[in-house]
Amino acid sequence: GTTRAGLLLVDSGGRIERQLRAGDAGGLPDDSVRALHFDGRGRLWIGTARGLARIDDDGRLTSWNHRPGDSLALPGDSVVALAGDRNGLIWIGTWTGGLSHFDPDTERFRLLRHGAPPGLPTNAVAAIGADADGALWLGMIDRGGLLRIDAEGRAERALKRGSDDPQALASDDVLSVLSVPEGVWVGYIGGGVDLLRRDGG
Repeated sequence: GTTRAGLLLVDSGGRIERQLRAGDAGGLPDDSVRALHFDGRGRLWIGTARGLARIDDDGRLTSWNHRPGDSLALPGDSVVALAGDRNGLIWIGTWTGGLSHFDPDTERFRLLRHGAPPGLPTNAVAAIGADADGALWLGMIDRGGLLRIDAEGRAERALKRGSDDPQALASDDVLSVLSVPEGVWVGYIGGGVDLLRRDGG
């Protein structure tokens, strides 16, 4: 993915084999690609600055855009984080529209936002990390910190800077999250990383 040139397929020698751009027939919603995810069916999900796209194994491209007032649509066009869970749902983090999950079988979105149950600390979901047990870690900016939710989207644990939790964050602006067997790596927008160990250390 690129910031201005769409999506590139590059071979092992570094040569461009294929390029997808906005404006091409069957092209991307936008040339600024912010997130990529391969699902269990071998389909490529693409988050862009102006919508979500999916390339099926036959090469067909489908895209979705935000529709104001439609609770079953993409919650925001600026898609910055993508992850799949063990149930086959695709979780979508947007810059200002909150979080949603998309069921590829029903082709419907379910929205989770700040201020609506179960409630997010902020609508700027910058990173999503999947745990082996089906839970997700959400990294948020706008001082949202880190939130762990279960497979149904219910909040289980929230971490912030300066809290009483022994694993309090170094910053409330989380830009990246990676779940590994030892714990969760957290990267901050101002620099630096932490490893939050599962044993509490």
